[in-house]
Amino acid sequence: MAGPLAAQRFVDGAGGCGGNSPCYTTIQAAVAAASAGETVTVYPGTYTENVTLSKSLTVVSTGGRGSTIIQGFQTSPAPSVYGAVTIEGVTSGVSIGTSSADGFTIIGVDWPTNVTDVGAVYVRGGPHTGLSIVGNDIRANGDNGFVLQSNTPVSGFLFDRNILSGKTYLGSQPEQTCCSSSCYFDNTSSNVARSLFTLNPGASNVTFSNNLITGSAGAGSNGNVLVQFEAATARIQYNTFSGTTVSPGGTCLRGNLIVRGSAVSVHCNPFHAAGLSGSNRFHVRMDQNTGPLTGADPMVDTFTEISQQNNYDRNPVAFSNALRTIFISMTDASSQDGAARTARGSCTVPLPVQWFGFQGTVIENRAVELVWKTAWEQGNLRFEIERSRDAVTYEPIGQVPGAGTTQRTSTYRFLDNEPPAGIAYYRLKQVDADGQSSYSRPISVNFKGADLLTVYPNPAFDQIRVRSASGSGIESLGLYDAVGRPVRQSRGSMVLSLTGLPQGMYRLEIRLTGGEVYWRKVVKSR
Repeated sequence: MAGPLAAQRFVDGAGGCGGNSPCYTTIQAAVAAASAGETVTVYPGTYTENVTLSKSLTVVSTGGRGSTIIQGFQTSPAPSVYGAVTIEGVTSGVSIGTSSADGFTIIGVDWPTNVTDVGAVYVRGGPHTGLSIVGNDIRANGDNGFVLQSNTPVSGFLFDRNILSGKTYLGSQPEQTCCSSSCYFDNTSSNVARSLFTLNPGASNVTFSNNLITGSAGAGSNGNVLVQFEAATARIQYNTFSGTTVSPGGTCLRGNLIVRGSAVSVHCNPFHAAGLSGSNRFHVRMDQNTGPLTGADPMVDTFTEISQQNNYDRNPVAFSNALRTIFISMTDASSQDGAARTARGSCTVPLPVQWFGFQGTVIENRAVELVWKTAWEQGNLRFEIERSRDAVTYEPIGQVPGAGTTQRTSTYRFLDNEPPAGIAYYRLKQVDADGQSSYSRPISVNFKGADLLTVYPNPAFDQIRVRSASGSGIESLGLYDAVGRPVRQSRGSMVLSLTGLPQGMYRLEIRLTGGEVYWRKVVKSR
């Protein structure tokens, strides 16, 4: 990896940090040492610690959420930890991840009683401005996934391209199955479900977008919904709601999304019903007497528009203006309001590819293997692999077909058989079927083996020479044309003739007596 950047600190549980410094073995140590405005870069591994951010920092990983895990833990005997990652104090510009390639898996903490909300990511104190949480797997572990403490002022909050997974209760189902609001503060039950995402009052100017909601929220007055959202001026868009709720009694009203607040747009979200078994199920509920839609941007500011501007996997669904609830079926709607009507969503949702774990590895000192994964794909045509020597100018070096549309994790590999000497930078360009594209975060790979070979002159007219500094001699040289056909070969020689060959690009295979194999591009000139 390249040398350290200005205002940057590195974390590696193994203590290596790829030769970069300053290097810390825990995330919290790096956070404590960093000044406001710095970046903390974390290498892959499992970090069993609770991280508290109380200053303006950017925290990213080099391997993405597939390989970089923050495992929170609750203190004993007296619990005091609110989150595996807690953001508190007064902050501006805190970022946890910046893309789908540099986030974390954040595993939450649980509270042994039902008196306090805790979670994987917990925001308190404030005011907070410019908070950004992007590209993470936020995993509930017996309590909330994400929670904003009630009446915590947060303005300009971006929650994008995250996965909300895990369970907000322990075991197969929560202990408490009461549907009454009085049960929320029932301190006699230690295993009461919460929501995967709980945005309590205090938030404004919020964007909740491109997230995948897959976890389970259980039953109970505050655990019967996957996402509980209260904000002033907000957008909820392009999210996939495909999680589950558990209701042993089958009577608790439960569903995908509850919205409170003002000027909230609910636009182009796919809502799935498979995990919401039983009766009294809903996709969206406006849980207040006055509508929170007025003034929303984009202009989806009536409940009828909400029912039409989102997608549902069971069409037509039923909705009721009196209760401002979009139900899974007409039966559920009719049990709530005799004036229920039906609606069919018609929004084309430009879901992004959710990729993570983009890594590069040197293979036997002869090639670089690139590996990445996607959490889901929507209309993904292909990936284009690009390489650069200066992290500024990139050139395409290959393509890998995409999986089209899938909700399953997919793994991709690409082998760069001709890596340049020293440090090279790689990035992925994802191309949709409609021609739109997006880029991954670049990674760097140091191909040290390449420094041991020199091929000269290049371009060449009549011959090329190879010099090895590895201690191994040249066993053979093989030259191949653009379609892979062998055109010249020599054994035991450092010289290969090009006489008589047409001008153009060739690939040179270099086999050393020590068993190493390298590939280089060679240009035959006039």
